[in-house]
Amino acid sequence: MLALNRRGRPRAWPVPEIINAIFDELRGGIAWCLLLRDLPPKSTAVRWFSLRRDTGLFMSMPHLLLIADRESRARSIA
Repeated sequence: MLALNRRGRPRAWPVPEIINAIFDELRGGIAWCLLLRDLPPKSTAVRWFSLRRDTGLFMSMPHLLLIADRESRARSIA
């Protein structure tokens, strides 16, 4: 079942599929128009990517993952 967004409109694509489309484009370095047909359409993937890029999520994500990794290692050593 697909979750509702804040406005109550049902999502056309599940969030993990949208994230997969973004990662496939970034990892493969392909053009957005060459996404696989079983992934969300180009317009959906680009809209989600642009919003996260503009809010700085992609710039802060490596730092947050590094902090989480350091904290998990400190707990397992002690």
